Amino acid sequence: MPTVSQVWFILLNDSRAHEMTILLQLLQLLPDEPFSPHCGAGPTGLILAITLALNGVHARVIERDTARKIGQRGAGIHPRSLEMHHFLGTASDILSSSSQIPQMAAYPIGGNVPIKTMDMLSDAAEPSDAFPTTRAVMLGQEKQVEVLTAHLLKLGGVVERGIELVSFEQSSEHVFAVLKRSGDEEVTEERAIFDYLVGTDGAHSQTRKQLGLSFLGETRKAQQMIIGDVYLRGSLTHDQPLWRIWGDMSSSFLALRPVVETPGLFFLFIGGPEASQSILSDHEELVCYLRRTSGRPDLDCDKPTWLSPYTPNVRMVDSFRKDRVFVAGDAAHVHSPAGGQGSNSGAQDAFNLGWKLALVVKGLARPPLLDSYNAERLPVIAEMLQLTSALHDKTFKAGLDDQAWKRGSHLDQLGVNYRGTPFVLDEIEGRPPSTSNCYDSRPSGVLMAGDRAPDASSLIPSRGVLTGDRLFDIFNATRHTILVFTRQESDPQASLVVQLLKAYPSGLFKSVAVLPSDSTTSLDVGFDLVVKDGQGNGYAAYKIPSDSTVIVVVRPDGVIGAMLTNCDGLHRYLDIISF
Repeated sequence: MPTVSQVWFILLNDSRAHEMTILLQLLQLLPDEPFSPHCGAGPTGLILAITLALNGVHARVIERDTARKIGQRGAGIHPRSLEMHHFLGTASDILSSSSQIPQMAAYPIGGNVPIKTMDMLSDAAEPSDAFPTTRAVMLGQEKQVEVLTAHLLKLGGVVERGIELVSFEQSSEHVFAVLKRSGDEEVTEERAIFDYLVGTDGAHSQTRKQLGLSFLGETRKAQQMIIGDVYLRGSLTHDQPLWRIWGDMSSSFLALRPVVETPGLFFLFIGGPEASQSILSDHEELVCYLRRTSGRPDLDCDKPTWLSPYTPNVRMVDSFRKDRVFVAGDAAHVHSPAGGQGSNSGAQDAFNLGWKLALVVKGLARPPLLDSYNAERLPVIAEMLQLTSALHDKTFKAGLDDQAWKRGSHLDQLGVNYRGTPFVLDEIEGRPPSTSNCYDSRPSGVLMAGDRAPDASSLIPSRGVLTGDRLFDIFNATRHTILVFTRQESDPQASLVVQLLKAYPSGLFKSVAVLPSDSTTSLDVGFDLVVKDGQGNGYAAYKIPSDSTVIVVVRPDGVIGAMLTNCDGLHRYLDIISF
């Protein structure tokens, strides 16, 4: 029997492991494979499974549905998520399959010329050296799942479909789960033991319900809508690929977003009191609604590939964890689709938890590290629900206001931060009080522990191997990167850092000395990599004077874990995160 632990990640709708028992209710391990299971094979669960697999932990992923869900829902992928995909090695496939967000055009009924044309990303900043990606892209959840599943398979993982989490109990050391497998002729039951369980099983999460977590908030029944995918016929399919809208939510509303990578396919959004729910079952009624609301008599469509009612819910759990069981993504929070934060927030839940769970499962960090998941994500999600609710109210009020359709830069999530939380450490003098705004726009002032770690280009290797020339080519989802900004790599504090890190297992950290461009080569003290900041971009992005020695710890999820002035501070940080 393996000596490592099991984790169960439960990913229901939304993946296998380091010989440990983690159950994801998307994927599940056998009882003699000590890791965690998780339930749910959507993007959140798959990102968690990939993060674990990269860290040498293969979780068992189980999924109740026997086939992948189809559809273009959850299509917006924001810049922070694209950076995550870069660190996970999935970015190239995501980007090659995606398309740019089309302009939105509001039309009068029967008109061929738009009343207004709106760029939803008009407030997006231009790319910069520190922020190379600033615009979101579109890729439907169906294709996202296809890409992520392929990457998980390459890493040795698998999604076990047709398996459902029936129930579970916890002890101080294990999770005892009952699973049900639906076959062609019979239903079989399996009992399994895991170390941890993660539920990414969607808004109706059985994991959350069995944990007894609250899911407080509101359901906006008066704003029920209809969403789906349809193949359209008519002149519209030959026009410029715009995100077309007609009417408003006070009476009848129609939005058709082209799926650029699939000619003729549109994501359909219907709302307003004049939109009858009979549209769901009556194809002729659907066609009549499309023609009546758009004023285009030639508009026709095939039977929708899927069509579903949608009622906005604004809810979140009071805790993302109870002992050895976690929830993430829609299992932990649901909200308006306005702003496209849902799938992206679920992805960041998974990326935040994955590296921590891997360290604990492998015995490289103590269990208290897992407390940071709730401490960091809970306030972010609470603020996100407020933002998306306000945006929803603006977007769906009566009338046509192009400001209601604009998406501010804070929605790119590049400013989401964990400042002031118990598991980050900032010891740079003169810091302002930690901000309570954890959903900030991109910071232009002080960079602090808990912020996103900026990129920087034009790095020149002096010792060691550097593929590329950017900090983002160094950061990695499987280790902490210890950046030491110093004029000389033989600086006493720099040397102490190298000596301290030698006491830890190989591969846990990558030590990098970052020298000003005018520094001279000095004694090799053992850094994994020594680079010169050729254009000063690194010192500028991290706001470090060229004559200072500053230690910056970048976590596997691309967040600054610590900003320090000496090796004693690094020792304190490593103790805080339970190494």
